[in-house]
Amino acid sequence: MKQVYVAYDRKEEPVADRFRYCPQCQTALTIKDVDHKLRSVCPSCGFIRFRNPAPVISLLIVKDDQVLLGKRSSDPGRGKWATPSGYIEYEDDFLTTAVRKRKRRPGWM
Repeated sequence: MKQVYVAYDRKEEPVADRFRYCPQCQTALTIKDVDHKLRSVCPSCGFIRFRNPAPVISLLIVKDDQVLLGKRSSDPGRGKWATPSGYIEYEDDFLTTAVRKRKRRPGWM
């Protein structure tokens, strides 16, 4: 296995260093727990600052001479065959993300 994405240490970037104002409506942001992580949230328009600059993983799972594929449940490519994949959270590495994706869809491994 090869990892091409390095995880960030959450201690190096405290909550206070995050956005202070909403980029959509300029309201002062508050800090809330969203998906078990502290995130900047706008109490006015509902904007949530996710710290994921859109890196993704795609797993290639091979057993004997077979490759695991699944049908995409959302766009782009809804209904098409693809390898298991998903977004990497800002402070996660690719293995942590793969385990998280597996827990959401326990039938695919």
